[in-house]
Amino acid sequence: MARYTYGNDGFQLLVDNQADVVSFTYSFPNLPIFFALSSQGIYEGRYWNEGKKYWEVNFQSLQTECDVYGLCGAFGYCNPKKNPVCSCLRGFEPKDIEEWNSGNWTSGCVRKRLLQCEKMNQTGDKVENDGFLKLETTKLPVFAARSFVSIEKCRELCLNNCSCIAYAYDSGLRCMTWVGSLIDIQKLSSGAGDLYIRLAHSELEKRNTKVLIILPVVGGIITIAICAFFLQRWMSKRYALKERSKVLQLDKGEADTTASGENLNEVKLHDLPLFNFLKLANATDNFQSANKLGQGGFGPVYKRFIDMTMFTFRAWKLWNKNNIVDLIDPVISNPYFQSEISRCIHVGLLCVQEFVKDRPTMSTVISMLNSEIVDLPNPKQPAFTERRNSGEESSEQSQKRCSRNYVTVVTEGQ
Repeated sequence: MARYTYGNDGFQLLVDNQADVVSFTYSFPNLPIFFALSSQGIYEGRYWNEGKKYWEVNFQSLQTECDVYGLCGAFGYCNPKKNPVCSCLRGFEPKDIEEWNSGNWTSGCVRKRLLQCEKMNQTGDKVENDGFLKLETTKLPVFAARSFVSIEKCRELCLNNCSCIAYAYDSGLRCMTWVGSLIDIQKLSSGAGDLYIRLAHSELEKRNTKVLIILPVVGGIITIAICAFFLQRWMSKRYALKERSKVLQLDKGEADTTASGENLNEVKLHDLPLFNFLKLANATDNFQSANKLGQGGFGPVYKRFIDMTMFTFRAWKLWNKNNIVDLIDPVISNPYFQSEISRCIHVGLLCVQEFVKDRPTMSTVISMLNSEIVDLPNPKQPAFTERRNSGEESSEQSQKRCSRNYVTVVTEGQ
């Protein structure tokens, strides 16, 4: 018999290797302590706390929900980190699916497929040998049969015994085998051994087939994704080069067109009017030096004299014809607001009269628009229009029938 002493609190563990008996003794001369089974079935250790005058719990057999013996039933696997904590071992299914789904797992699980010996007894045909499923860091079930053989012999010993359903091997405890049902199997984080569950060959082959299918599929998806990525990059570069080539060709085409003068008449300038050479010559008096304003990077700059009758406003014509409503945009034209719109046009014509003294001030304009001034004066001729002298006009205006303004003309020699 070998004797081991644990700690200095009087606890002694006795192990008899020949009789497979383990016992312990303890003594606490200075610390009152007792062990008891609570009403909930939890094994507890309590000691007397002199300061609090209370029996304080310092040990409990139930640390997690999986510590309840037989919680998941036969062939059930308990993992405290999952929800629900109970699940059937691979190759097994719930015995009573309704109870299992309701959270009552005590009925446990049953095999999906028969083992080799069971099939041979029923059909008499030769079938594939069974295999083993490895469960790592697992709390080993109770009621194990021990044998002092190597790990290879342990597997062979279980495989040759039709009643053996699982085996495990530990360097200290050696070979352990189980028959009947496996109860209280629990997943632990550390400090546990590996358990090998016996399964039919078809169950193991099914898993291998899944792996063989999943791996090529995943590899194919990754390969396709990589190819698509590089294809997209290649197409983007090709598109960028194509667009760049178009820009270069466009620039070259515009340069050729400018150099040759071809298709010049097809250019449409919506913001500036186009003048031919004859008009420019007449406007600048055959490009006289007296009309030259200066010399720029694009050529000489001339001034042009234009008769102001060219700038006669359509609004003034319509006003003189008493047809100012034709100036209203059809989009906003409305008979209900025609008088207000006509009033706005009237005020606008007053604001563009040629002489400043004839134009209303901003405060007067606001009063006019707010209808505070009911009778509006008739507008005089706007600036930049042909007008004739009259006694009503200011004495400061010019005695000429036509006024002239300057327009700058730039000519570029080719």
